[in-house]
Amino acid sequence: MRCLGRELCPAFFHVKKGDEVAKDPEGIELADETAAHDEALQAAQGLLLAEAAIHGDDLQEEVFVIEDENGREAMTVPFSEAARPD
Repeated sequence: MRCLGRELCPAFFHVKKGDEVAKDPEGIELADETAAHDEALQAAQGLLLAEAAIHGDDLQEEVFVIEDENGREAMTVPFSEAARPD
């Protein structure tokens, strides 16, 4: 994910489980890949906690597929990474 001279650039956080992908149509503006990774971990932690509390679901098999504004995959972040203790 390169901002190419811009302070911020769009990142899209698609959620993938197996062959199913829930697309993020809006994205958010972030400074770099580190910021995207941190954002994905925070979002995954929130989703893991919410789903476990509400439905008892285990989302640890899901991953965020982070793409840039051109649809190029910048990275994947497994939800399981958010569940690991620091």
